[in-house]
Amino acid sequence: MPLLRPARRRLALPALAVACVAALTAASPAAAATKVVYAGPPDVPAGAPARLELDAFFRKHLTVNAGDHVRWEERGFHTVTFIPKGAPAPKFVDIDSTRPMTGFRDAAGKPYAFSDVGFPTLFLGANAYHRLGGTSYDGTRVTSSGLPPLKGVVRPYTLRFPKAGTYRYVCLSHPGSRNVANGMSGTITVRPRGARVPSAADDRAAARAQVAGLVRRARTLDRWRGPSGLRVSGGNDRRDGITLLRFFPRVKRIHVGQTVEFSIAPGSLSFHTVTFGPERARRPLRRQFDIIPDGPGRAPHVRVNPTVFFGTEPWKLGSDPASPVPSYDGRNHRNGLLSLVAMDIDATADSPNPRRTRLRFTRAGSYAFECLVHPGMTGRIDVRP
Repeated sequence: MPLLRPARRRLALPALAVACVAALTAASPAAAATKVVYAGPPDVPAGAPARLELDAFFRKHLTVNAGDHVRWEERGFHTVTFIPKGAPAPKFVDIDSTRPMTGFRDAAGKPYAFSDVGFPTLFLGANAYHRLGGTSYDGTRVTSSGLPPLKGVVRPYTLRFPKAGTYRYVCLSHPGSRNVANGMSGTITVRPRGARVPSAADDRAAARAQVAGLVRRARTLDRWRGPSGLRVSGGNDRRDGITLLRFFPRVKRIHVGQTVEFSIAPGSLSFHTVTFGPERARRPLRRQFDIIPDGPGRAPHVRVNPTVFFGTEPWKLGSDPASPVPSYDGRNHRNGLLSLVAMDIDATADSPNPRRTRLRFTRAGSYAFECLVHPGMTGRIDVRP
């Protein structure tokens, strides 16, 4: 049955009133819109690899009108950071040489290689952890969401874009191989008021397609059997945001006296550690950061756990792979704990960690290891006589 519509009544308005209404309507700008971007995927479809993480913005390239807002919804440990051309990027880590690290000791009471020798304390960068700039961005100053709080509620981050242009932004915690040059990034293109831009439905469809395309590629990457010989790879990642949080291969079989080289995937946007030992010894090291008070009325510091990022063994700064080569027999440091220096693809002064590291096995056994940065990312070395 067709819907019955009431008859329209014709209202006679004076010609002057009609003209005024038309003029006001034409002069009124379109209402400002708010578009949404996800830092990390809004959802991952069924059939994705079990240990897949997508370190990307969805939708990566967004177009809005001048005056519109963009709201970022956090889906991981990310920042939304706009850096004008020529401005320095906020440092992800601050180095405080006035506070040498002391008191980090193993189960035998001996200091780890980095402790008690004047090695500086590392903190999350104040300009990376906290919000910078105001509530709008026009390309003139660094503006950033800061990192999600270690405790408490993660708040969305919203910016208004008053000026036409194209603005690139990055995630400081997933910077790529040249700091913020080629890692996790996105763009906001701002067109003049009234110009045609994609609808919110178009943006959602583009984000879904972006996720689906990355998942299809990740399925192929996940089938890799790993490198040949005495090598293990942390991930099989690409700089488009695909991060596979597993070791390839998961199990490596070797003989006593052989040395295994561990490496990080060349497209990785993450750190990875290789940490051996029983569960009770590894568990306390999984805390990556400590909150250190800094006096009344002052924001606390967030200290980086040095055992996570610099390991338990001596290593030479700037060496790739890290040297000297330590040995493992399952009884190191009395409780069997051994953590190699964390691996990173970024070879800058702010990130001296190597891309590769090695470990020699001197006793038969089956030795489990994990990445402390990504709980559940595990592997095993089976050592035969």
